[in-house]
Amino acid sequence: GPEITAEQLSETIVGDYIPFIVLLLGLFVVAGGIHVKGTIVGTTRNNVILLLIGAFLASWVGTTGAAMLLIRPVLRANAHRKYRAHQVVFFIFLVANVGGSLTPLGDPPLFLGYLKGVSFFWTFQHLIVKTAIAAAILLAIFYLLDSFLFAKEGRPAGLKHFGPWPTIYEGLSSLPPRARESWFAFDHFYSDNSFDPALEILFGLHPSRIMDVGGNTGRFAMRCVGYDKDVKVTIVDLPQQIEMMRSETAGKEGADRIDACPMNLLDRDAAFPEDVHPDII
Repeated sequence: GPEITAEQLSETIVGDYIPFIVLLLGLFVVAGGIHVKGTIVGTTRNNVILLLIGAFLASWVGTTGAAMLLIRPVLRANAHRKYRAHQVVFFIFLVANVGGSLTPLGDPPLFLGYLKGVSFFWTFQHLIVKTAIAAAILLAIFYLLDSFLFAKEGRPAGLKHFGPWPTIYEGLSSLPPRARESWFAFDHFYSDNSFDPALEILFGLHPSRIMDVGGNTGRFAMRCVGYDKDVKVTIVDLPQQIEMMRSETAGKEGADRIDACPMNLLDRDAAFPEDVHPDII
């Protein structure tokens, strides 16, 4: 009758549904708040490692938690790949399904079984071998497929795609705007963070002239003349880089204390200018 139905419905909601939703919400919120950063490149080997880690974590932080945690690193690592749809498919197979079969935390139906009295490690004891076999088969298939597609994409042309220069430095001033901006953004990301401690060390020696070897666009030289109103800086770099430096520093305060010596630093026969006597190189 209605009373029995209402009682069973209440028992199901309170005893099963609410704990189930609380578990999912907890895993979603916790894992969704973790941001994994890195410089992983989406090669076949790295992709297999990421999938293996995700499959292992799935049983301990839940398939939801492991998927939330690793899907973004996988997508970022493979952003440059031409063929990558299969990676998400295998990610779903391994991380969001197979990997969560070893504990009640891994998969909702197993959690419901735990609420009904099934031992927490029952699935681990009885499914570890089958889970390992299933994961190994999926990883092997993924390895073969991803290797094939990776080879099909071809290797990046790299610098030869833009010009005949032996290194990036000869061609910086001639790169397409987007490529040039990308390279400088990468270069400045690391160099800018080191400028402040480097300036403290350099000017603790009280130099009057600094030779900036490979001064590029004059970014560090400008920081030097801004740090000390009397110091002078000589930039030694390729002629095309010197032209770019002059363009970047033109009209800025302190630029009149920056001079340049255009030369190819990669030329073994090239000699440093003899008429410049810096305190620090």
